[in-house]
Amino acid sequence: MSILHTDCDAHTVTEFLMFKGCQSTDRTSKDIVWYLLELLIQSDPDVYDTCRGQKGP
Repeated sequence: MSILHTDCDAHTVTEFLMFKGCQSTDRTSKDIVWYLLELLIQSDPDVYDTCRGQKGP
């Protein structure tokens, strides 16, 4: 069972989360965003290619 709804595109969610992760200056928000991205990557391996190299230090 996927954590995503069937009408929701994983890459759209990933791009949104990466955008929020990059824009956020709050450390806790960043951690939450990247945690959600990790869950997405685990549930949809294809998302990994989209995320790779985006996280930064």
